[in-house]
Amino acid sequence: MGPVRTRTGASLTKCCSSMSENGPAVSWRRRRAITRRRGAEVVLAGQNYQETYDKAVEIQQVQGAMCVRPFDDAQIIAGQGTIGLELLEQAPKLEAG
Repeated sequence: MGPVRTRTGASLTKCCSSMSENGPAVSWRRRRAITRRRGAEVVLAGQNYQETYDKAVEIQQVQGAMCVRPFDDAQIIAGQGTIGLELLEQAPKLEAG
């Protein structure tokens, strides 16, 4: 896969998303399709999070890639916090349901 341009104009050499083989069929198909449209290679691996993560680490080591975890990476956490603050600013009466 060659360079991919993101919406912000950043250039990615390759993006690979490791996803579990399990999950609600409709939402997982949609998630995979969206991820592929954004230029990523989707690798289906594992029956649970640990097996999927292990595959992502294997890909990282073989390809010399960087692995960004979805919940315990400092920049991801900061970005999620920023989104929360923006939501509160735009919709102060917003409630989680």
